[in-house]
Amino acid sequence: MYLKSQVFKHFSWVFIALLLLSSPLLFSEKSFLNIWLNQHHSFVLDQFFKYITYLGNGWVLLFVLVFALSRNYFLSLVFVLSVLFEFLLVQIVLKHGFFADIVRPIKYMAHSDLLHKVPGVDISTLHSFPSGHTQTAFLVFAFLSLFCKRRFWAYLLLFFAVSVALSRVYLLQHFFIDVWFGALIGYLFLVIIHLLFNKYSHLSSHPKWGRGFLVKKQN
Repeated sequence: MYLKSQVFKHFSWVFIALLLLSSPLLFSEKSFLNIWLNQHHSFVLDQFFKYITYLGNGWVLLFVLVFALSRNYFLSLVFVLSVLFEFLLVQIVLKHGFFADIVRPIKYMAHSDLLHKVPGVDISTLHSFPSGHTQTAFLVFAFLSLFCKRRFWAYLLLFFAVSVALSRVYLLQHFFIDVWFGALIGYLFLVIIHLLFNKYSHLSSHPKWGRGFLVKKQN
């Protein structure tokens, strides 16, 4: 079962530790981290977060799917189902359903016109909870860790995922609570879908389902 891979285990343990260590911020003033990061802005951070946030865009899912299809059809199916169910939950049920009226930082904070804004970034005002970019990033990078063999990749992939989450706060697109739950949802859905398909896990080593279009067929 791929969830037992050492790289995914390291990704998971460090991720869980980060969630627990950062959880006290959930009880602070909603815009605390936005204001703190805004006060410590710099040109380097502006450029880093402006571009790293693109790793949470929906088009990244297409590249990851092509990569997965080249390696393992069974895991590709798990990935597609995870994406579909997360889209239904995050985009339809939560962001545009139960929490449709929750505004984003730029509209929530008083004197927002005095805040530093990164040039070239369009800041949204509605549908704040949860963060779709963060959910996508953690789903994608947790999924990619299933293919890795060296422990180094667990930390690198988690670094990218956390950077996307922080970018959403730094760019005034989301509150900390949005990205915290976005990260949790992205990770959990991958795990849940994989566990639901556990009884079919033998397909991951099946001559047909256990390979991708770049993997040679075993005789």
